[in-house]
Amino acid sequence: MVGKQIVVGVDVAWRRSGALDWALHEAALRQMPLHAVHVVDERPGYAFPLSGDSQVAVALAIPEPDSGFIDELEQYVVAAGQTLEFGTDVLVGSPHRRLVELSSEAALTVAGRRGAGGFDRLLIGSTSEFVANHAEGPVVVVPDGWRPDRATEAPIVVGVDLGEQHDAALEFAFDTAALHHVPLWMVHAWDAQLIVLGGHRGKSGLMIGSVARGVLQYAGVPVAVVHERGASS
Repeated sequence: MVGKQIVVGVDVAWRRSGALDWALHEAALRQMPLHAVHVVDERPGYAFPLSGDSQVAVALAIPEPDSGFIDELEQYVVAAGQTLEFGTDVLVGSPHRRLVELSSEAALTVAGRRGAGGFDRLLIGSTSEFVANHAEGPVVVVPDGWRPDRATEAPIVVGVDLGEQHDAALEFAFDTAALHHVPLWMVHAWDAQLIVLGGHRGKSGLMIGSVARGVLQYAGVPVAVVHERGASS
């Protein structure tokens, strides 16, 4: 059963990214708990050693640079004044795979377009692109610098392709437009506050096409890629 919470991936560059702000705003609108997740890369020193033959995993301490900003993040959410349930987790593993795993039980998964390790010339980070391709259900990729004052009366836009059917994307777009009390446009080109695209399961393993990838890279507003849940990869 799909959980009733929003999952947002955060890293040490969360203040630069608009992902947390967008997720916080959306959680308040949807009256859902917000779960912020920071994933520490798998690297020497952060493994899970096994204890003897009992095979008991003992987690090593998360390094201070990776955990210190969690306190700042929690203080920021409290200062925002949103009355919602909010929790944080620091996990060890591959960031993009961990977020994909969490997406299977999340109502909505949110990621910043670029992470802390991104280069300015790269328009979309590897983590956000992987999550947009492989996650279950709706995934929203938020461009750097998104702020709550950018949540305007602009419409929600859903990209339509007459050659394919994307019921989940249309349902998500309709529901989001209703929550924001704004019009919904079904078009091939857009000027919006959120762009909604349908995903598909291809033989190559990529879940989005060239048009969707281009929108993820260049859009100045958050982009939602919505996959049908439970489809085989």
